[in-house]
Formats: sequence, structure tokens, C-alpha cells
Amino acid sequence: QEINEIVYQKPEVGESINVPVIVYHSIRPSYPEESASIKQFTTEPVIFEQELLFLQERGYATISFDDVLAYFDKGKPLPKKSVILTFDDGWENQYNYAFPLLKKYSMTGTFFIFTNAIGHKNFMSWDQIKELDKAGMTIGGHSKTHPYLTKITDPEKLAVEISNSKNTIEEHIGKPITAFAYPFGLYNEQTIE
Repeated sequence: QEINEIVYQKPEVGESINVPVIVYHSIRPSYPEESASIKQFTTEPVIFEQELLFLQERGYATISFDDVLAYFDKGKPLPKKSVILTFDDGWENQYNYAFPLLKKYSMTGTFFIFTNAIGHKNFMSWDQIKELDKAGMTIGGHSKTHPYLTKITDPEKLAVEISNSKNTIEEHIGKPITAFAYPFGLYNEQTIE
């Protein structure tokens, strides 16, 4: 029996789209004694839930970076109002607070993890990461040790930070990962290569 593949209309060369990407770090209650530099990377669960409700009430649908690639590579349609939610570093509080709320509102997120932190205090375990993956969340790479990649000039060290972390994640979740977030958002030609 033949399986008919759906054929989409690819976008024109040079076409662009606007997809907001909202970046989160810690999702947890904050504490009065915390410094402003810590608070700037923390979203309280009640605020996070209000933000999810805001998006839902305005008709936004969460997508992944793979969905964006499928649009450009194959023409696979995207929801009219798409948004990507990302979570950096692999903090355990993302699993404890963000993950249940994403499930509650039938939304997805992309979790960028750096592999040396996995299983350490305050960071997710491999079992938690696998559970995120099985629930439809996207797991992405965020390096091995979360360094300033632009300060590394040795190509072998860069390969360890980027490729090694990708391979480690793939071995644990059993499928390819295609998304990568540069630590601190910093990159140059060498890190891209």
C-alpha cells in the first residue's frame, strides 16, 4: 500500500516571518533577599501562568524551532499566531513549575540544557529531561559547561562544548536534537562553524 506524503507549498526565496521567542531561565518563587541580578532571570510561577493565559487568550500557539524549519524547508504551515517558549540551562525549577503549567495549558517549550549540570543540585536529572521529551517538549543543546564560546579559540575545545553535548543528549533521549542556544547569546564565525 502506498503512503501519500503531504506536499506543501514552500515559501518564496527571501520570505520572512515573525515568530516571537520568549526566553525564560528560572521559574520559581522569588525571595526578598535576592539580588536584582538574580531576580532579572527569575519568573514567579503565578506570573508565568498569567503570561501563558495571556498568550492563550490572544490565540497564540506554541511551536518549536523544528516547526519553523519545516515551514521554510517544506512549506508546512504554521499557526497564524505562533510563539516559541524557551527555557535556558536545565534548572530543576523549570521542571517543577513551568512543565506542569505548560501541560495544563496544552503548550510546549524548548528546554536548552548544558550537560555538565545534569543531575547536580538545582538542575534536572536525565529522567526529568526524558519525561519532558516524552511529553512533547523539545530538548536542545546549550553546550557542555556553559562557557563564553567566543573566548574559546581551539576548534577541538569548541567541538567538545558543542558537539559533545549534542551527542550526550542524543544518547540519553534516543533521538536527534537540532536546536542549540549559545550560552549568554554570544557567538562568532568560529562558533557558528
